[in-house]
Amino acid sequence: MLDMKFLRENPEIVKENIKKKFQDHKLLMVDEVIELDKQNRALKQKGDDLRAQRNSLSKQIGGLMAKGEKEEANAIKAQVQAMADEMKETEKQEEELSAKIKNIMMQIPNIIDPSVPLGKDDSENVELKKYGEPVVPAFEVPYHTDIMERFDGIDLDSARKVAGNGFYYLMGDIARLSSAMLSYARDFMIDKGFTYCIPPFMIRSDVVTGVMSFDEMDAMMYKIEGEDLYLIGTSEHSMIGKFKDQIVTAAIKHSTPCGVAIGKDGYDSYMKAYEADPQSIFGGIVAVNYKVDKATAEQMNKIFLEIVAAPDFDDDALEILKKKKNLRILKLKNLDARGAKYDIKYLEGKVLVQELNTKMIDEMKVVTNVQPTKEQLTDMEFGMKVVKYVKSNAICIVKNGVTLAIGGGQTSRVWALENAIHNNPDKDFNGSVLASDAFFPFNDCVQVAADAGIQAIIQPGGSIRDQDSIDLCNEKNIPMVFSGYRHFRH
Repeated sequence: MLDMKFLRENPEIVKENIKKKFQDHKLLMVDEVIELDKQNRALKQKGDDLRAQRNSLSKQIGGLMAKGEKEEANAIKAQVQAMADEMKETEKQEEELSAKIKNIMMQIPNIIDPSVPLGKDDSENVELKKYGEPVVPAFEVPYHTDIMERFDGIDLDSARKVAGNGFYYLMGDIARLSSAMLSYARDFMIDKGFTYCIPPFMIRSDVVTGVMSFDEMDAMMYKIEGEDLYLIGTSEHSMIGKFKDQIVTAAIKHSTPCGVAIGKDGYDSYMKAYEADPQSIFGGIVAVNYKVDKATAEQMNKIFLEIVAAPDFDDDALEILKKKKNLRILKLKNLDARGAKYDIKYLEGKVLVQELNTKMIDEMKVVTNVQPTKEQLTDMEFGMKVVKYVKSNAICIVKNGVTLAIGGGQTSRVWALENAIHNNPDKDFNGSVLASDAFFPFNDCVQVAADAGIQAIIQPGGSIRDQDSIDLCNEKNIPMVFSGYRHFRH
């Protein structure tokens, strides 16, 4: 799928490319999507302004409550709630516009490489290079299936009964020859430095989003009726899915995550991470796994940050960030690479060397009567990825791939949870997921979570009193999953 910024800045190039693809009926889509994008960016700006106003007001609430001015604090809370409602409506409109934009962008063809000759069909193919001259043998060349039948190496009749025309059984030496050729090709490429991989043969439709349109995929591939599953013809589609990364922003303060979010693009991911804790991010570090664009850089530059780390930056984004005094900009191509194997702690001239905690989850065991939804399971995994890096005792509350509250470094697990909730009075925890870095020795965390509206829990399990927490979860209709692995970051 084309980048929206590229299309916005180069509409004529995109239109000319559409003509080269002989898809003139899509020309009007370019102007249509540019107008929708303009409206969408205006909504984003409105949302940013509302968030800034809400955050400014929210900061006043704690001070007023401390002074005992509850009436004034409640009045500001009402304003904050009204803004929150307006923000929800703005976000809803933005989501609707984004869906329309995505639908159109999926239909606009990718840019053709300049070296590719143009042509309506195979009849206009261009001969680039010719090796030798065709040799016509003095005998009649048999069809390949005839050759295989002479060696009893193919059974077309049985295959026709089983699967219809176009399929076959390979038999005996011909089957062995086929396997030998595949083995030779596999070993040849391994020797060249490639990694051998056997991919899934079924994929979901969203795996190829951005590579081909849904209509094209639906026409090209066999589909399981009633399921979002397609049988692939070649492996490139499932390999796309293997490297289909989530767009993540992590805000770090004093070596602890304070806001982490998955977004549909870099800008969306950063804004969600910022909103997760707009106070703690101030003076912190922002690390992302995507190329930072101008719009995102402009938002980053609105606050004081110590470090921004990313795999890459657009030129105009880099120029914006360079204007910020004392900001360190790190371009880390291999942000996920970890060469270190050990964690080293220093104590009064002595050194403790221990293996790094590279594990995340041992299992996903549902221990309650009620089962978690697919969305809750996704948030559970996301929550565990975040809470792993929070100093124990650690609690992380997440919803839709965004941290709502993080509580860590407490001597009591329930204190960590209570602090996370009480320090975020403007957050709506209804429908959220709680992730804990270690087990619950008592069911008090379940009670506090239920009272706050949290509707799913993941924790390692392993306490002799696990059943107390399980029973209370069943009573509150809260699904709970044991991960089977503790983190205990110190």
